[in-house]
Amino acid sequence: MIATSLTRILRVLLSVGALVTSQAAWAQTPAPAAPEPPKLGPSNNSELGLVVASGNAKSSSVALRNVYVYRWPTSEFGWELGWLRADSRDGDRFALQTSSGFDVVEPDTKTDSQRLFSKLRYQRQLSARHDWFANFDALRDEPSNINSEFVLAAGLGTTWRKSERLTFRTAYGISYTDED
Repeated sequence: MIATSLTRILRVLLSVGALVTSQAAWAQTPAPAAPEPPKLGPSNNSELGLVVASGNAKSSSVALRNVYVYRWPTSEFGWELGWLRADSRDGDRFALQTSSGFDVVEPDTKTDSQRLFSKLRYQRQLSARHDWFANFDALRDEPSNINSEFVLAAGLGTTWRKSERLTFRTAYGISYTDED
């Protein structure tokens, strides 16, 4: 019984010692440097993606995307443009028995999605934490029965936390959608 009490006391003391040591080590690490402000002027980023899978589940996807951003000291304009096409096998492969063995029947492929989109956005800082924004999005995806979709949005935003690795922002606004 005394050994059990001593064991518990020793565990508590070791835990407290480890906690104090880790706090001292944590306090000695330097604070991370403030993130660099974004560079002013234009920037452009383009992406190309290709995924091909074969076997029992045959599919292919092609994607193109371009993001253009122009930054001023207190505002930002962005334009994103993209295209995605995904095709897959229309049904399962199967085998038919013939006099000489089996013939594997490969169904044709069909387009699952062919999405074209364009997004325009403008954001202007009102203060260090608050901003206003306006967006216009256009979309076309015929396999999903969207011949055209237009979205207008505007509102106010609040940035609660912004660091190099994390941005937490909320936006409050109004939007209008027209879809065919």
